[in-house]
Amino acid sequence: MENKEYNSDEENLISIVLPYYNRKEFIIDQLNSILVQTYENWELIIVDDCSTDGSEEIIQKFIGENKNRRITYKKNERNLGLMKNFEKGLNYTSGEYIAVCDSDDVWFPDKLEKELERLKKGNFGMVYSDLVVVDKDLKVMKQSFIKSCLSFFSNQRDDSFDELINDNHITAPTILFMAELKQKLIPFSQYVMQDYWIAIVSSIFSSIGYLNKPTVFYRQHSENMIGASQFSASGLILGRKKISLENHLKIKKNSLLFLNDLSSVKGINGEIKNKINKKIKKTKILTDYLSKLKVNKTSFLKCILDCWKLSAYREIIQIIYFRLKS
Repeated sequence: MENKEYNSDEENLISIVLPYYNRKEFIIDQLNSILVQTYENWELIIVDDCSTDGSEEIIQKFIGENKNRRITYKKNERNLGLMKNFEKGLNYTSGEYIAVCDSDDVWFPDKLEKELERLKKGNFGMVYSDLVVVDKDLKVMKQSFIKSCLSFFSNQRDDSFDELINDNHITAPTILFMAELKQKLIPFSQYVMQDYWIAIVSSIFSSIGYLNKPTVFYRQHSENMIGASQFSASGLILGRKKISLENHLKIKKNSLLFLNDLSSVKGINGEIKNKINKKIKKTKILTDYLSKLKVNKTSFLKCILDCWKLSAYREIIQIIYFRLKS
């Protein structure tokens, strides 16, 4: 193997957390892509959330064939759900850095090497990268996820807390972060995907770096969705996510629960608290409007005025959008 610029990096153990549930069709592709990483000092922690598709035998066979690798397989006694299962996986980690892994993707061979290099050079607490969106057969659907999801409100990527509290564009399988952030992340909010929680908490306590190249083939198929678009107002407005009023109302209610969880994270300073509280106020106005719109009992102009007073311009656009639809 050729010499690398960061040979000293091999001293740093990267813990890879793979929460798993019923991905028999895809899991070996993901495991093989980890096996051929150019950065070799890693441990893999697979936490199986009571799979029922017979995939345990496949995983155990893979582990048996690669006994020289640090691979741990844990199977839950009862189903915990994605967030609790991922949180459980974090508790098994022992590395100085933690990589997030989905069970149905495929990593580029230099993913860990390039992301760790970027993290160290920039002195970041967390880094992420672009990804290539593919179908279940790995045929390319989008060459760049980041370019396709730039915000309706800005054509520039922004990894600050002020942006992330409004619109997430960071996806779980591209994330690498310092293990010392783990104590801030746990317990995870149950109302957003793990990528959003890791990203926004990391933005509070450290800086986030971006690796301007794809490191993952992200499989888009009938049983999954890109977590980063879950709370994207731009995705809704531009029609990238067709969503009913009822479902959007549910998302906004979950947003309020998520924001309450975020405000409870230990160590948050007063400035961040104030920003979270302001976002809660904006979201409450929109949630209340959508609730009343559902039964046609609302004052459209009053709601717009209330949002304007809070500089809640994103919320105003969403209100107008649903007003036109109703």
